[in-house]
This record gives sequence, C-alpha cells and structure tokens, in this order.
Amino acid sequence: LTVLDDAKGGWTQRAVTDANMRFNIQIPPKRAWISTGLWATDQPSPVQVRGQVMMSLYRVQHVQMYGNASTLAQMLFQEGMAGRYAQWPITLDEEELAYSRAVIDDYLSSSDYSVLIPALYGDQTARELGYAPLGLSAQAGLEVAISMYRISG
Repeated sequence: LTVLDDAKGGWTQRAVTDANMRFNIQIPPKRAWISTGLWATDQPSPVQVRGQVMMSLYRVQHVQMYGNASTLAQMLFQEGMAGRYAQWPITLDEEELAYSRAVIDDYLSSSDYSVLIPALYGDQTARELGYAPLGLSAQAGLEVAISMYRISG
C-alpha cells in the first residue's frame, strides 16, 4: 500500500495520478510488488482497502492479457472488469448512469487526455486541468464502467 499525499493543495493532482496508476501499468518482473495507492485525505474502510487492492491485482492481469488501455473504450473495459473483480459499489443512480453513458458513448474511440480525463473523472476535474467539461459528475466514467460490466443479481 502506498499513501499518496493530496493534503493541503500539495503537488499531487488526484485525477492525473490516479489515471497514471490505472492506465500506465508496468508489468512487474517475477516476485515484484504491485502497488495500491491510498489518498492521505481519505479514510478508507477495510472493505475499501481490500477493493482497491483487488482492483490493482486485476489491472496487472488485464494488462498482461490485453496491454495498456489507450482509448476510452479500452479504459472503460479495464476499469469495469476491475470493479467487477473487486465487487466495487456504484454510487450514481440509474438516471445519472444512463445520462453519463450517453455522453461518454460519443468519445469511446478517443485517446486524447483532454477527453479521457473529463470523461472518466467529471467536469470539476476537467476545469481544474484546463480541459473542456462534458457535463459529467465526479467519477462518472469510472462508475459507468463498473455498471457496464456488473454481474446482475
């Protein structure tokens, strides 16, 4: 586990660091460590820590099978399957998920970070980084991804 310092406006921008950890995965050599980042300003429960670790483990397996994701569609697939593996909860309601998915569908083939960051992390993050907002709430794309690959029942 790695504690990531996002306290008091430090040098770490959460979405950029998070995206880097999710989508720029280096396959570890035999018997190497797989890092899971936890934010200093969060107070995760044991269930959340377990889920984050499970998603980190899945991402390495995913990259071994498919390579690093570069388009929004590939990122949604990776994160949807990671969320499924970790049984990560969805916090957006069905209406917000449907709206967000409709917005995101127009950008599935994009590999441009000025689109990927707003699509995955929402408008507030887009504005913080100088990108055009897409009309999405925080973490909307990541929640859409998990909802797309959720097992019913």
